[in-house]
Amino acid sequence: MILIRCDISNKIGTGHFRRIENLLDYVDAKKLIFLVKTDNKKNLIFKKHLVYFLEENNEIDKFIALNNKYNIDLVILDLLKYKRGYIENIKKTLNKKIISLHEFDNYSIYSDLSINYNFRKRFINESNKRLLGSKYIIFRKNIENYGNNSNENYIFVFFGGSDPKNLTKFFIDNIVKINPMKKFLIKVGSFSKFTNKNYNLKNIVFCKEEDEIFDLISRSKCVVVSGGNVMYESIFFKKKTLVLAQNKHQAKFAKIGEDLGYNEFFGCMPNVNIELLNERINNPKIYKNETKIDHKGKLRIKNKIEKLILQ
Repeated sequence: MILIRCDISNKIGTGHFRRIENLLDYVDAKKLIFLVKTDNKKNLIFKKHLVYFLEENNEIDKFIALNNKYNIDLVILDLLKYKRGYIENIKKTLNKKIISLHEFDNYSIYSDLSINYNFRKRFINESNKRLLGSKYIIFRKNIENYGNNSNENYIFVFFGGSDPKNLTKFFIDNIVKINPMKKFLIKVGSFSKFTNKNYNLKNIVFCKEEDEIFDLISRSKCVVVSGGNVMYESIFFKKKTLVLAQNKHQAKFAKIGEDLGYNEFFGCMPNVNIELLNERINNPKIYKNETKIDHKGKLRIKNKIEKLILQ
Protein backbone atom coordinates (compact mmCIF):
# COMPACT_ATOMS: atom_id res chain seq x y z
CA MET A 1 0.00 0.00 0.00
CA ILE A 2 1.30 3.47 -0.95
CA LEU A 3 0.50 6.54 1.17
CA ILE A 4 0.68 9.91 -0.60
CA ARG A 5 0.84 13.13 1.41
CA CYS A 6 0.18 16.45 -0.37
CA ASP A 7 -1.55 19.81 0.01
CA ILE A 8 -4.17 21.25 -2.33
CA SER A 9 -5.86 24.60 -1.83
CA ASN A 10 -6.77 27.89 -3.44
CA LYS A 11 -3.39 29.31 -2.41
CA ILE A 12 -1.17 26.34 -3.33
CA GLY A 13 -3.13 25.05 -6.30
CA THR A 14 -3.78 21.55 -7.63
CA GLY A 15 -0.43 20.87 -9.29
CA HIS A 16 1.06 18.69 -6.55
CA PHE A 17 -2.02 16.46 -6.42
CA ARG A 18 -2.24 16.23 -10.22
CA ARG A 19 1.39 15.27 -10.76
CA ILE A 20 1.12 12.49 -8.18
CA GLU A 21 -1.91 11.22 -10.09
CA ASN A 22 0.18 11.35 -13.26
CA LEU A 23 3.11 9.56 -11.65
CA LEU A 24 0.99 6.75 -10.23
CA ASP A 25 -1.53 6.16 -13.01
CA TYR A 26 0.10 2.80 -13.72
CA VAL A 27 -0.52 1.66 -10.11
CA ASP A 28 -3.66 -0.16 -8.99
CA ALA A 29 -5.86 2.57 -7.47
CA LYS A 30 -6.86 0.16 -4.71
CA LYS A 31 -3.29 0.34 -3.42
CA LEU A 32 -3.22 4.14 -3.05
CA ILE A 33 -4.20 6.28 -0.07
CA PHE A 34 -4.06 10.07 -0.09
CA LEU A 35 -3.50 12.13 3.05
CA VAL A 36 -4.42 15.69 2.11
CA LYS A 37 -4.61 19.10 3.73
CA THR A 38 -7.15 21.23 1.86
CA ASP A 39 -9.61 24.09 2.15
CA ASN A 40 -12.19 22.37 -0.06
CA LYS A 41 -12.86 18.78 1.00
CA LYS A 42 -15.92 18.45 -1.23
CA ASN A 43 -14.10 19.27 -4.47
CA LEU A 44 -14.70 16.70 -7.22
CA ILE A 45 -10.94 16.33 -7.76
CA PHE A 46 -10.90 13.89 -4.82
CA LYS A 47 -13.82 11.79 -6.01
CA LYS A 48 -11.98 8.86 -7.61
CA HIS A 49 -9.46 8.32 -4.79
CA LEU A 50 -9.38 7.06 -1.22
CA VAL A 51 -8.64 10.32 0.58
CA TYR A 52 -8.14 11.10 4.26
CA PHE A 53 -8.13 14.75 5.24
CA LEU A 54 -5.60 16.26 7.60
CA GLU A 55 -6.55 18.66 10.35
CA GLU A 56 -4.14 20.95 12.22
CA ASN A 57 -1.58 19.47 14.64
CA ASN A 58 -2.42 15.79 14.16
CA GLU A 59 -0.17 14.89 11.26
CA ILE A 60 2.14 12.28 12.79
CA ASP A 61 -0.78 10.68 14.62
CA LYS A 62 -2.61 10.39 11.29
CA PHE A 63 0.43 8.78 9.66
CA ILE A 64 0.63 6.23 12.48
CA ALA A 65 -3.10 5.46 12.36
CA LEU A 66 -3.09 4.92 8.58
CA ASN A 67 0.02 2.76 8.80
CA ASN A 68 -1.63 0.61 11.49
CA LYS A 69 -4.78 0.29 9.40
CA TYR A 70 -3.25 -0.38 5.97
CA ASN A 71 0.32 -1.57 6.63
CA ILE A 72 1.97 1.06 4.41
CA ASP A 73 4.87 -0.06 2.19
CA LEU A 74 5.90 3.29 0.73
CA VAL A 75 5.33 6.96 1.58
CA ILE A 76 5.35 9.63 -1.17
CA LEU A 77 5.56 13.26 -0.04
CA ASP A 78 4.75 16.17 -2.36
CA LEU A 79 4.64 19.48 -0.49
CA LEU A 80 5.53 22.99 -1.55
CA LYS A 81 8.01 23.36 1.31
CA TYR A 82 9.33 20.96 3.94
CA LYS A 83 9.90 22.11 7.50
CA ARG A 84 13.24 21.29 9.07
CA GLY A 85 13.14 17.74 10.44
CA TYR A 86 9.78 16.93 8.80
CA ILE A 87 10.98 14.04 6.61
CA GLU A 88 13.31 12.78 9.35
CA ASN A 89 10.40 12.63 11.80
CA ILE A 90 8.22 10.60 9.41
CA LYS A 91 11.10 8.25 8.61
CA LYS A 92 11.92 7.56 12.25
CA THR A 93 8.27 7.20 13.22
CA LEU A 94 7.14 4.84 10.44
CA ASN A 95 10.44 3.28 9.37
CA LYS A 96 9.20 3.13 5.78
CA LYS A 97 10.80 4.02 2.45
CA ILE A 98 10.14 7.64 1.49
CA ILE A 99 10.02 9.38 -1.90
CA SER A 100 9.88 13.18 -1.78
CA LEU A 101 9.05 15.56 -4.64
CA HIS A 102 10.46 19.07 -4.43
CA GLU A 103 10.00 22.59 -5.76
CA PHE A 104 13.04 23.87 -3.88
CA ASP A 105 16.40 22.31 -3.02
CA ASN A 106 15.39 21.39 0.54
CA TYR A 107 16.37 17.74 0.28
CA SER A 108 16.73 15.41 3.24
CA ILE A 109 19.10 12.49 3.72
CA TYR A 110 16.10 10.64 5.16
CA SER A 111 14.39 10.45 1.75
CA ASP A 112 15.19 7.23 -0.08
CA LEU A 113 14.54 9.08 -3.35
CA SER A 114 14.17 12.83 -4.04
CA ILE A 115 12.77 14.24 -7.30
CA ASN A 116 12.89 17.83 -8.62
CA TYR A 117 12.14 18.28 -12.32
CA ASN A 118 12.00 22.09 -12.47
CA PHE A 119 14.32 24.12 -14.68
CA ARG A 120 17.48 24.99 -12.78
CA LYS A 121 20.38 27.41 -13.09
CA ARG A 122 23.00 25.79 -10.94
CA PHE A 123 24.01 22.20 -11.45
CA ILE A 124 23.67 19.69 -8.62
CA ASN A 125 24.96 16.19 -9.21
CA GLU A 126 22.26 13.63 -9.79
CA SER A 127 22.61 10.41 -7.82
CA ASN A 128 20.74 7.19 -7.16
CA LYS A 129 18.86 9.04 -4.41
CA ARG A 130 18.28 12.31 -6.28
CA LEU A 131 16.64 12.77 -9.70
CA LEU A 132 17.00 16.31 -11.04
CA GLY A 133 16.08 18.22 -14.18
CA SER A 134 13.54 18.27 -16.97
CA LYS A 135 14.12 14.68 -18.09
CA TYR A 136 12.05 13.74 -15.02
CA ILE A 137 9.04 15.96 -15.77
CA ILE A 138 5.88 14.05 -14.86
CA PHE A 139 3.39 14.36 -17.71
CA ARG A 140 0.12 12.48 -17.94
CA LYS A 141 0.53 9.27 -19.93
CA ASN A 142 -1.56 10.34 -22.95
CA ILE A 143 0.33 13.55 -23.73
CA GLU A 144 2.26 11.84 -26.53
CA ASN A 145 -1.00 11.08 -28.36
CA TYR A 146 -1.46 14.71 -29.36
CA GLY A 147 0.30 16.50 -32.21
CA ASN A 148 2.13 19.80 -31.89
CA ASN A 149 2.01 21.20 -35.43
CA SER A 150 -1.54 22.53 -35.56
CA ASN A 151 -2.05 26.28 -35.12
CA GLU A 152 -5.74 27.10 -35.05
CA ASN A 153 -6.84 30.69 -34.70
CA TYR A 154 -7.20 30.94 -30.92
CA ILE A 155 -5.06 31.75 -27.91
CA PHE A 156 -5.35 29.23 -25.08
CA VAL A 157 -5.31 30.70 -21.55
CA PHE A 158 -5.04 28.78 -18.28
CA PHE A 159 -3.64 29.98 -14.96
CA GLY A 160 -3.70 26.74 -13.00
CA GLY A 161 -6.09 24.79 -10.83
CA SER A 162 -6.57 27.53 -8.25
CA ASP A 163 -5.32 30.81 -9.79
CA PRO A 164 -4.78 32.44 -6.35
CA LYS A 165 -3.83 35.86 -7.80
CA ASN A 166 -6.89 35.84 -10.10
CA LEU A 167 -4.76 36.16 -13.22
CA THR A 168 -7.78 35.10 -15.28
CA LYS A 169 -9.66 38.28 -14.39
CA PHE A 170 -6.50 40.37 -14.78
CA PHE A 171 -5.87 38.96 -18.24
CA ILE A 172 -9.45 39.43 -19.43
CA ASP A 173 -9.64 43.01 -18.16
CA ASN A 174 -6.25 44.06 -19.53
CA ILE A 175 -5.78 41.99 -22.67
CA VAL A 176 -8.98 40.34 -23.90
CA LYS A 177 -11.11 43.47 -23.71
CA ILE A 178 -8.71 45.53 -25.82
CA ASN A 179 -8.23 42.81 -28.45
CA PRO A 180 -11.78 42.16 -29.73
CA MET A 181 -10.52 40.62 -32.97
CA LYS A 182 -8.51 37.93 -31.16
CA LYS A 183 -10.17 34.68 -30.09
CA PHE A 184 -9.37 33.47 -26.56
CA LEU A 185 -10.13 30.00 -25.26
CA ILE A 186 -10.01 30.18 -21.45
CA LYS A 187 -9.93 27.32 -18.94
CA VAL A 188 -10.82 27.92 -15.27
CA GLY A 189 -9.38 25.57 -12.63
CA SER A 190 -11.53 23.58 -10.22
CA PHE A 191 -10.16 25.44 -7.15
CA SER A 192 -10.35 28.90 -8.74
CA LYS A 193 -12.62 31.56 -7.28
CA PHE A 194 -13.04 33.20 -10.70
CA THR A 195 -16.53 33.24 -12.13
CA ASN A 196 -17.33 34.01 -15.74
CA LYS A 197 -20.90 35.20 -15.11
CA ASN A 198 -19.85 38.85 -15.45
CA TYR A 199 -18.16 38.31 -18.81
CA ASN A 200 -20.16 38.10 -22.00
CA LEU A 201 -17.48 38.97 -24.52
CA LYS A 202 -17.77 37.66 -28.06
CA ASN A 203 -14.05 36.90 -28.30
CA ILE A 204 -14.00 34.52 -25.28
CA VAL A 205 -14.95 30.87 -25.16
CA PHE A 206 -14.78 29.30 -21.69
CA CYS A 207 -13.74 25.64 -21.72
CA LYS A 208 -15.96 22.89 -20.43
CA GLU A 209 -14.72 20.77 -17.54
CA GLU A 210 -14.54 17.70 -19.79
CA ASP A 211 -12.47 19.41 -22.52
CA GLU A 212 -9.07 17.72 -22.95
CA ILE A 213 -6.38 20.25 -22.07
CA PHE A 214 -3.69 18.60 -24.25
CA ASP A 215 -5.99 18.85 -27.27
CA LEU A 216 -6.64 22.54 -26.53
CA ILE A 217 -2.93 23.33 -26.11
CA SER A 218 -1.73 21.30 -29.09
CA ARG A 219 -4.17 22.99 -31.50
CA SER A 220 -3.65 26.54 -30.21
CA LYS A 221 -1.91 29.41 -31.94
CA CYS A 222 -0.34 30.60 -28.67
CA VAL A 223 -0.55 29.68 -24.97
CA VAL A 224 -0.74 32.01 -21.95
CA VAL A 225 -0.16 30.31 -18.61
CA SER A 226 1.25 30.65 -15.11
CA GLY A 227 4.54 28.96 -14.24
CA GLY A 228 3.31 25.59 -13.01
CA ASN A 229 2.89 22.21 -14.69
CA VAL A 230 0.97 23.59 -17.66
CA MET A 231 3.99 25.76 -18.58
CA TYR A 232 6.00 22.57 -19.11
CA GLU A 233 3.12 21.00 -21.06
CA SER A 234 2.99 23.97 -23.42
CA ILE A 235 6.76 23.87 -23.89
CA PHE A 236 6.52 20.12 -24.63
CA PHE A 237 4.13 20.96 -27.49
CA LYS A 238 6.63 23.62 -28.72
CA LYS A 239 4.02 26.37 -28.48
CA LYS A 240 4.66 30.08 -28.15
CA THR A 241 4.42 30.07 -24.36
CA LEU A 242 3.74 33.37 -22.56
CA VAL A 243 4.08 33.13 -18.78
CA LEU A 244 2.62 35.25 -15.95
CA ALA A 245 3.74 33.97 -12.55
CA GLN A 246 1.50 33.60 -9.50
CA ASN A 247 4.42 33.75 -7.05
CA LYS A 248 8.21 34.00 -6.73
CA HIS A 249 9.02 30.34 -7.19
CA GLN A 250 6.98 30.17 -10.41
CA ALA A 251 8.77 33.34 -11.53
CA LYS A 252 12.13 31.68 -10.91
CA PHE A 253 11.41 28.72 -13.20
CA ALA A 254 9.72 30.88 -15.85
CA LYS A 255 12.78 33.16 -15.98
CA ILE A 256 15.14 30.20 -16.37
CA GLY A 257 12.85 28.84 -19.11
CA GLU A 258 13.06 32.21 -20.87
CA ASP A 259 16.85 32.21 -20.60
CA LEU A 260 16.85 28.75 -22.20
CA GLY A 261 14.65 30.02 -25.04
CA TYR A 262 11.62 27.90 -24.17
CA ASN A 263 9.10 30.61 -23.21
CA GLU A 264 8.66 34.33 -22.57
CA PHE A 265 8.19 35.70 -19.07
CA PHE A 266 6.20 38.88 -18.33
CA GLY A 267 6.55 39.16 -14.56
CA CYS A 268 4.99 38.08 -11.32
CA MET A 269 1.73 39.52 -10.03
CA PRO A 270 1.23 42.36 -9.38
CA ASN A 271 4.28 43.46 -11.44
CA VAL A 272 3.30 42.16 -14.87
CA ASN A 273 4.56 44.00 -17.95
CA ILE A 274 1.13 44.35 -19.53
CA GLU A 275 2.35 46.55 -22.41
CA LEU A 276 4.90 43.99 -23.56
CA LEU A 277 2.38 41.17 -23.10
CA ASN A 278 -0.13 42.98 -25.30
CA GLU A 279 2.59 43.53 -27.89
CA ARG A 280 3.38 39.81 -27.94
CA ILE A 281 -0.31 38.90 -28.24
CA ASN A 282 -0.52 41.00 -31.39
CA ASN A 283 3.00 40.50 -32.74
CA PRO A 284 4.39 37.22 -31.44
CA LYS A 285 8.13 37.02 -31.14
CA ILE A 286 9.63 34.49 -33.51
CA TYR A 287 11.76 32.08 -31.55
CA LYS A 288 12.75 28.46 -31.85
CA ASN A 289 11.72 26.21 -29.03
CA GLU A 290 14.61 23.75 -29.11
CA THR A 291 13.62 21.90 -25.95
CA LYS A 292 14.47 18.24 -25.80
CA ILE A 293 11.80 17.59 -23.17
CA ASP A 294 10.11 14.25 -23.84
CA HIS A 295 7.19 12.38 -22.26
CA LYS A 296 9.30 9.63 -20.66
CA GLY A 297 10.10 11.29 -17.33
CA LYS A 298 7.47 9.28 -15.53
CA LEU A 299 8.84 6.01 -16.93
CA ARG A 300 12.34 6.92 -15.75
CA ILE A 301 10.96 7.58 -12.26
CA LYS A 302 8.83 4.42 -12.38
CA ASN A 303 11.94 2.31 -12.96
CA LYS A 304 13.65 3.94 -9.97
CA ILE A 305 10.60 3.37 -7.76
CA GLU A 306 10.38 -0.30 -8.72
CA LYS A 307 14.04 -0.82 -7.84
CA LEU A 308 13.51 1.01 -4.55
CA ILE A 309 10.53 -1.16 -3.60
CA LEU A 310 12.47 -4.33 -4.38
CA GLN A 311 15.47 -3.33 -2.25
